[in-house]
Amino acid sequence: MQSTSARHIEPRLVHRVGARRRWVASPESPNLASLALAVPARTGTLKCPADSVKVGNACIDLYETSVWQIAPANTSLVKQVQKGKVTLADLTAGGAVQLGCTGAPYSQTAYPANFPNTGQWTPVLGSVPPSPGVYAVSVPGVLPSSCTTWFQAAQACLFCRSSVIQA
Repeated sequence: MQSTSARHIEPRLVHRVGARRRWVASPESPNLASLALAVPARTGTLKCPADSVKVGNACIDLYETSVWQIAPANTSLVKQVQKGKVTLADLTAGGAVQLGCTGAPYSQTAYPANFPNTGQWTPVLGSVPPSPGVYAVSVPGVLPSSCTTWFQAAQACLFCRSSVIQA
């Protein structure tokens, strides 16, 4: 796992059977947080996406989450993100841009105006279904996104569906 800074929120999506959506404090630092999201119980054996590992009755992401802006019209890249099979090369080739702090050492792109720090996003025009075009992604070799509010992290994780964690 990559080193973390107390200046960013580490959004980790966790699906737990029978739980409700909620943020839980990260044990590593009181300044970092993780997102817990539940899905209904399924019958059969739990199968985790490629970017996660099974722990009990949940799939936990292997890498710290980064947040990316992807044009909703790029449906093939969005589907790769949602399946947990996207790579850094896929993101870069698909025109995705990592979001977060604009200053050193991160030098990431600022969140777009339609995705404010309140989490009250507005959809990209023409996106079907409506989407802000912002997704949380678990990929190796990428600094986690920084300068992310709790609200932004929660919304970005919801749009990734199963890419960060799945139960």
